[in-house]
Amino acid sequence: MGALEIQRAMAHLRLLIADLRAREESLQGACQQFRLQLRRLSRHALYGAASLDLALAGIGEVEERLEETEKALRRISALRRLAQQELEALQLTLSVEEAKGQLAELQARLRSGEADISLSAEVHRLEAFIAERSQLAARTIAHPLETPSP
Repeated sequence: MGALEIQRAMAHLRLLIADLRAREESLQGACQQFRLQLRRLSRHALYGAASLDLALAGIGEVEERLEETEKALRRISALRRLAQQELEALQLTLSVEEAKGQLAELQARLRSGEADISLSAEVHRLEAFIAERSQLAARTIAHPLETPSP
């Protein structure tokens, strides 16, 4: 996967994550509304503002809607977390690809006889960076729901 493809995939994931966050917020608001409705229906039953049968039926309906909304919220949250981790893996992959390009340039300079200590040190730093980020990306891909530690 080239850098341009990675950037396109990252852009798509960013849009998806924004959409999922908006849906999460909407569902969280709906859950709050359902909880408020449950409190109100319970109070109406306690103080006789509605018949007990009507209040119980209303409570049952609202509880069902709340449960379905909470399930949808869990699914969307899990998908957002997965998309976020995929985005992080792609960011790591892109940084590795960029570092490989820099490393190739430096190695070409070394082969052309432009050798000095700082150039060699930069080559070693990039090699270590590539190895570390590659391992981190591999862990992120292998265990997508675990949070990697850099």
